[in-house]
Amino acid sequence: MNFIGLIGAGKIARNLMKIMKDFSTKKIICYHSYVIKDIERQFNIKMVDTIEEILSSLEIISAYVSLTKETEGPVNKNLFLLMKPDAIFMNTSRGGVVNEDYLYEGLKNGKSATAGLDVVVDDSVKRNNRLFE
Repeated sequence: MNFIGLIGAGKIARNLMKIMKDFSTKKIICYHSYVIKDIERQFNIKMVDTIEEILSSLEIISAYVSLTKETEGPVNKNLFLLMKPDAIFMNTSRGGVVNEDYLYEGLKNGKSATAGLDVVVDDSVKRNNRLFE
C-alpha cells in the first residue's frame, strides 16, 4: 500500500496515522473540515482542502468522521463518480456519512472496486441489503 486518503482527522484517524508511519505507506493524504494545527508535520501527511482531491487521486480511501448535520452524506454520487475504478472505499465512522444508494451504484457500475464497511445506516442490517451483492 503506497497511498491512502483519510476523510477526517480526529482521534481514530490520528491513531491510524501513527500506525501507518511505521509501515511502508509512502503518503497519507487527509481531508478534514477544519485545520488542525501541526498535524501535517506531526504525522508526515498532506492535508487537502476538499474531499474530491482524495477521491479522484487515491486507490484507498477511508472515512473517520462523526455523524453530524454537516457530515451526513458527504460521500455521495458526485464523489463516487470521481473515484478510480480500482479504488477501495472503507467506512469505519458512521453509516450516515456515506449515501449507501450511491455507494451501491458506484460498486455496481465499476466506479469503485471494493467497499469495506464497519457500519451502515441501519444498524440492524438485513441479509437482503443490496450492498451484500
